[in-house]
Amino acid sequence: MVQEITSGAELRRMVGSGRLVVIDFTASWCGPCRMAAPQFEAMARRYPDVVFAKVVEDNSKDIIASEGIQAFPTFRVYLNSQMLEEFRGANMGALEAAVQRHQASAGPVSFSGSGFSLGGGGPGPSSAEAAAEEARIARLRRLGIDPSAPAPTAAASKPAAVAPAAKAPASGAMASSPDPMDTASTGDDTGAEDSGRTAADLDKEDAEDEALLASMIKKVAAGSSSGEAGAGGEGTAEGGAMQMVEPPVDQALLQSLLEFEFPELRAKKALLAVNNSSVDAAIQWITDHQEDADIDAPIALVPQLDMSALPGAGPPKKKITLEELKARIAARRAERNEMEKKEEVQREKLRRESGKSIIKTNEELQRLQRQREFAAMRKEKEAQKAERERLRMEIAKDKAERASRGGYLPGRLDADGYNPSGLQGAYGASVAGGEDTSEGGVGTGTTVEKVPRAVGSGKGEEAMAPGTTSMESVEKAIGLMKRQRIADGGGMALKTLIAYVKNIAGTAGEEKFRSINLENKAFKSRVAPVLGGSSLLKAIGFTKDDVEGRWFLAPEHVDVAFLGEVKGKLEAALIEYASEI
Repeated sequence: MVQEITSGAELRRMVGSGRLVVIDFTASWCGPCRMAAPQFEAMARRYPDVVFAKVVEDNSKDIIASEGIQAFPTFRVYLNSQMLEEFRGANMGALEAAVQRHQASAGPVSFSGSGFSLGGGGPGPSSAEAAAEEARIARLRRLGIDPSAPAPTAAASKPAAVAPAAKAPASGAMASSPDPMDTASTGDDTGAEDSGRTAADLDKEDAEDEALLASMIKKVAAGSSSGEAGAGGEGTAEGGAMQMVEPPVDQALLQSLLEFEFPELRAKKALLAVNNSSVDAAIQWITDHQEDADIDAPIALVPQLDMSALPGAGPPKKKITLEELKARIAARRAERNEMEKKEEVQREKLRRESGKSIIKTNEELQRLQRQREFAAMRKEKEAQKAERERLRMEIAKDKAERASRGGYLPGRLDADGYNPSGLQGAYGASVAGGEDTSEGGVGTGTTVEKVPRAVGSGKGEEAMAPGTTSMESVEKAIGLMKRQRIADGGGMALKTLIAYVKNIAGTAGEEKFRSINLENKAFKSRVAPVLGGSSLLKAIGFTKDDVEGRWFLAPEHVDVAFLGEVKGKLEAALIEYASEI
């Protein structure tokens, strides 16, 4: 069965359990990971003595980051907290080969196999010394200690001085015993934990205690080996100080397992196998190993040593037994786990506060952006308002100037010809004649053309001067149109009026040719805006009907001969206009 690891503390406990551990660093979104998962599960079933686990990136990003995983899937093989091999990619054949290769060097799993007898009569090497050595190695592995590692130095473990060793008695008692640990030397006390300690402090204390533990275990194992190899194959001699007992287990955890109605022997084996870590881990171990042939075999005994009864060098100091030391290490690890949980809560709190700060910053940026947009809109409206006000002032100025000139506007006569005021057409001022009112005459470039407005004429229309004949009005209107050269306005007006006159004269005044709609596109764009256009229509007899929205020529006013003369003058003016372009 593949277990999922969700915390760094759980990962450290698993790889330091003394068993061969294979971990799959995977992710749910990874295609190769999904393909390799069934093979990894099958491999876990084929090798029940090997621990198979996985770390899923979706649930444990902090572990992925702390372990420096750079590809998925990544498989790692551990033994005694040491990474032996790493495979990137779903190379399951190479991974299984590595498992087989390291499984042999990992040694027997706790409580698996046929076991070892204390007297050296069990299976294994024929010599008593070899059997004792194998028993020592098995005990060290059950305690999570690498048998091949060198014994810690005195500086690392800080043990108290060892009393001078007495001559070994003939009975095979221990030749030397480890001194108990002086708790003052490590700054630790089993009775109370210091407040305000950091993870670095805990790591330092762990290193010191674990170094001392390794030293004590090696000495105990060495003494046990000498006892096992003694005469008669007995673990203790008459009057010896060492007794063989079952390894101790956590009684609270044991009671919890017994409440689940597990056999006491199996419950103890499970707690020893998982190093008294938790009830869940023990239940999992029982589930995984309940079919083992030796599941109900007796638990191998270990030497019992009363550390508090042993003398120490120097003045009396506080003593600590081996089990107390192991309990203190376990308590410190629990403290570290609690510290990691608090740090995780703090990191989550900071992450949320950072998220809120980012949201607040974005909202402020959006608010400022809206302010800038509103300011731009307000400025644009103010500019439009100012432009409207300027136009009103221009119109008012123009009206005042007209009033002061008797209804006339000034014009200019320059090299490009006559150019009336830009507002002339808007208010229907007419230009006629060519009277020069400037002091210097025409050469000065400013004249005032005067055409009195006829009584009753509408806005935007040219009025005929009183007393002028129709032909004179026609010629005057044609003269005005010939001067309109901007965008060929005069030429277009002359062509359109020729068509009007020709249609009326050629059809003897049919009604449809005697009416011009004011909204007619050709009339609006070619005749109405040109000075002289409306004047010519009046000169040939048209009247404007604002109610019906048309120019109309009454039948009694149709003079075909007169219209023929007007047509001739318009055509001559158009030829002259075109020649001057």
